[in-house]
Amino acid sequence: MVSGKYETIDRKFLDTFYRECGREVTLAYTVLNQTNTWAITFFAAVIGSSLVGLVKKVSPRDYSFDYPNPFHWLYLILAWGLLLRFIQRSALALSNMYRWNKLATSVWEVAALPACHPLQAELNDALVLLVDELMIRWREPRSRLFVLWGTLKLMYIGPLIVLLVLIGWGIIALPHDALYWWGIHVFVAWTAMEALFFANWNRNSRQALQGPDASKFLPRFLRSSTSCELGTAGTVQQPGGTAG
Repeated sequence: MVSGKYETIDRKFLDTFYRECGREVTLAYTVLNQTNTWAITFFAAVIGSSLVGLVKKVSPRDYSFDYPNPFHWLYLILAWGLLLRFIQRSALALSNMYRWNKLATSVWEVAALPACHPLQAELNDALVLLVDELMIRWREPRSRLFVLWGTLKLMYIGPLIVLLVLIGWGIIALPHDALYWWGIHVFVAWTAMEALFFANWNRNSRQALQGPDASKFLPRFLRSSTSCELGTAGTVQQPGGTAG
């Protein structure tokens, strides 16, 4: 059997790691659902209670809608910033779901085949590389735009459109006084800050689980001349001739 580039991962360890990946997927799914639930509650409170309060009865048959006014416009800008924060948290949870599902799938491919299968070395090396990328260096399992679109489709497109329409209405209709420009600055700065945070996910090596030492992981797993070799019966020979 052809040896791979990296050390063969122990079968018992694969079993434990597979279960841990499942636990992490469940945790990420729970966080995603909880974050989305709180975001829905938050948006319902902002839009439902606040906008209904702006409806005023002027006659038995006529009503007025007291918007835009500068103070409620500023309130909606703050709500916009907080909703962006909810999106960021949901996107992180969704990204982690992709991360641990991808790792679990790779582990399943290795563990599901017999130890003597001709593809074992290739699949083992692929798993080591995937662990290095997604776990040790904590890179993204899917592109940021893919994760963002997946997050928006879950529940955020409608609330974002409603808030943007109301904020845009205020930008067009309100007088350009000092309070107006203060609100514009807050809106632009908060949006830019959240976009910057999102664009810089895991770009710095210090964000890796092992920090700058993450680069040492792959060299440690390189196969050496005394590495474990698979026997004909599927057992693993440890260095020194001890059967594993």
